[in-house]
Amino acid sequence: MRSAFASALVVACLGAACSATSPRPLPPHRPRAAGPSATAQLPRPPDLPASTEPPLVDERYVAPMLVADVVGVVPLVHWMFQPDKTYLALPTLFLPPLVHVAYGEPAKAVGSLAMRGALLAAVYAAGTSIKEECSDAFICLPFSQMMLANAAIVTVIVVDAFLLARRRRPERAWSNLRLLPSVTPAGDATLGVSGRF
Repeated sequence: MRSAFASALVVACLGAACSATSPRPLPPHRPRAAGPSATAQLPRPPDLPASTEPPLVDERYVAPMLVADVVGVVPLVHWMFQPDKTYLALPTLFLPPLVHVAYGEPAKAVGSLAMRGALLAAVYAAGTSIKEECSDAFICLPFSQMMLANAAIVTVIVVDAFLLARRRRPERAWSNLRLLPSVTPAGDATLGVSGRF
């Protein structure tokens, strides 16, 4: 009797222990929704069009124009009172247009030459008027003629140096770009461009 009771107690304890440690059953498997697989590759975005020409930049050449004008103005003032010395007017007439030609702007050189021809006409008229007005005067202060000559000189210099003295040229740093070989993920060989600015 005791052994039967002990056996029943052992079986009951083992049953309780087994029921306490057994895990709960898992829920039924849910079917996954159809979607893109992890290995699917997204389409590659289109490449930007490669530039085949260097970009254009604006370049001003004000300093050479002003130097040419400074060289020409001093003889021009002397020529205003000595119009028979034609060589004194030549630096003002030709030096700034030659600067335009040196920077590759022949059309602007023609415009500059036309402006300077008008400048020489205005300075010559002012000098002739001063000679006529001051030929018999002991003290002569020809303010109007001098203002006319100064206005003509300053206007031509400002327009030529600050408005016309510019050009569009290719970016010089473009020539520093280097072509480098590379390989795409698909195994195709390509050329890449590397540069330092």
